[in-house]
Amino acid sequence: MEELKIATFSDVFLARPKNYLDNNSGLLDHSLKTARRARAIASSLGYGNAAFYAGLLHDIGKLNPYYQILFSSGRVDNDYLRAHAIFSALAVNRLLNIATLPKLVQKQVLFAVAGHHSKLSQFTKSLEYVNYDKTRFEKSRSGTYSNLQLFSQTVRELEEFKDLAWDRCLQKFQNTPLSEMPFIAGDNFILDFLGFSSVFSALIQADRGSFWYGTVDDPKRLVWEQPTFTICLNTDVLIRKGFPLSEIRMAFQEKLLCENKFEDKITILKAPTGIGKTKIFLDIVNKAAGSQRFERVFYFSPLLALTDDFEGKLFDVEKGVSVLDQTDAEKVLVYNHAFTGSLLKKRQSKDFDVWLDAEVEDPEFFKTKEYFLRESFNKQLIITTTQRLLMVLYSNAPADKAKLVSFKNSFLIIDEVQIIPKVLLPNFTALLKALTEQYNSKILLVSATIPDELQGIAKLVTPEEIEDMYLQRTAKRIEYRQTALDPVGEVALLGGEGHTLFMFNTRRKARSLFEKLVLLKPDAVYLSTGIRK
Repeated sequence: MEELKIATFSDVFLARPKNYLDNNSGLLDHSLKTARRARAIASSLGYGNAAFYAGLLHDIGKLNPYYQILFSSGRVDNDYLRAHAIFSALAVNRLLNIATLPKLVQKQVLFAVAGHHSKLSQFTKSLEYVNYDKTRFEKSRSGTYSNLQLFSQTVRELEEFKDLAWDRCLQKFQNTPLSEMPFIAGDNFILDFLGFSSVFSALIQADRGSFWYGTVDDPKRLVWEQPTFTICLNTDVLIRKGFPLSEIRMAFQEKLLCENKFEDKITILKAPTGIGKTKIFLDIVNKAAGSQRFERVFYFSPLLALTDDFEGKLFDVEKGVSVLDQTDAEKVLVYNHAFTGSLLKKRQSKDFDVWLDAEVEDPEFFKTKEYFLRESFNKQLIITTTQRLLMVLYSNAPADKAKLVSFKNSFLIIDEVQIIPKVLLPNFTALLKALTEQYNSKILLVSATIPDELQGIAKLVTPEEIEDMYLQRTAKRIEYRQTALDPVGEVALLGGEGHTLFMFNTRRKARSLFEKLVLLKPDAVYLSTGIRK
C-alpha cells in the first residue's frame, strides 16, 4: 500500500502537506487544536464536552482517499467523491456511542459535524448524500475505512481519543445507519435549539480560528485571544448645552441613572424620541461594566441611517470631539452590507469608494487573521443591524452561526425593538432570556414605543414627570386633509414659529405641491427617498 498521507485544509491553506506520523502535524494537529479551542469557547456555556468532541472529529472524514491523494500529491482523483463531512459524521455516529456521553451530547456533536460545511441539520438529512453518487460514495467510504483503520492504530491510545468506541466504529462504518433517527426535542425546545446552535457555533469558530491558535512548533502559543471590553466611553461629549430642551434632557438622564441599579439580565429602556437614549444606554454600559466583566458590547439597529448616526457620535474625525479616542476606534467593528471593517477605517474614509476596500477583494485577505476576527465578531464593540442579529439567532448557515458564541459574557443593545415582527416576538424574547441565563449576557431593549408582546420584561424606571414635561414641549399638531392642498393657503401655516411638515403618499403629489410652494416660500425643502437631503 502506498504510504498513507493525512492532511487537513490547514495544510493546503499553508501549502505544507505533512505525513500523519509527524509530531503535531496534519489531521491530528488540526483536530487537537480545534477540539481544545472549541472546548475553551463553550465550557462556560455548559457545552464544553460536546464542543471538544465536535472539534476532535469534525475532519476525520478527510481520511477519504480523495483528500489524501490531493494533499500528498496535489492530484485530483475523480474516482472518489469530494466530500468529507458525511464520512466524519458516519464515524462520529459510532465513535461516540459510549456510556460516558449522554445521548443529547452525542446528537449535538453528530449534527454539528454533519453540517459544518453546509448548515446545522439533522443527521438523517445528511444521509441523503448517500444517493448523490452511489458508486463514488461507496468507493470513497471503502477507502476511508481502510485509512480509518490505520489512523485508529495511531491515535486510540492518546488521551483525547482513548475513550472512543473504535472497535464499534470499524465494525459498522461501512453500514449505512437507519434513516429513522430524527432528533426529538425535550420539554424546553428553546434550550435544545440554543444547545445545538452553541456547539455548532463553537466548532465553526474553533475550526476557522485554529489557524490563529498555536503553531506546529508551539501549540500552546495563543495568537488569537477572545477580547475583553476595556473601551472607555466618554459620554460627556454627548451633552448638548445651550439648546431649549438641554436641561430637560440632562435631568431625565441623570434621574434615570440614579433610580436604577441595572441588575436585571434583560430590561427595556422606554423613553421618548430625542431625549438622548444613546447617551443613556452608553452610560448604562459604563455602569454595568463596573460590576461585570464583558467580553464584547453589541449595538443592533434596524437602519443603516441609525448606525451611521451612532458611529458619528462615537467617533468623529472632523470634529475631534468623540465618545472614543482614536486607539479605541480601532477596536470597534462596523458590520453591515455596505461596509465591514473597523470604525476608525470607516470614519477616515471620506470617499465611499474607499469603503469597498481593495484588499477585501484580494483572495489572500480571506486567509488573514483580520478577516477571521471580523467574521467571528471577535472585537470589543460591534455595530451591526437587527437583521444580522436575527440571522445569527435563526439561520443555520456556518457563517451566521459562527458569530453566536460571541454573544457570551456580553452586553447586547437592541435599538428600535418595535420593528421586529410581532409574530416573532414571543419566540425571540424567549430566546433572548435563554441567552441571558446560558450565556451570562445582559440585554437592553430600547424604544419609544414598546410592543405589548414585551410587557413581561422588566422596564427601567423613568422619571415620568420630566418625561411629561418633555412631551409637552415637543408636542406636534397633526391635521389630515382629504382634499388637495392650496399652496397660497398653506403659506400662512409656515409663517408662525417652528416648522411645518407636509407628508404625501406619493412622490408625484409631494413634488407637485413643492413646485408651487417654493415660489411663495423659497426656503421650503423637498425630501424624498430618491434624492439626498
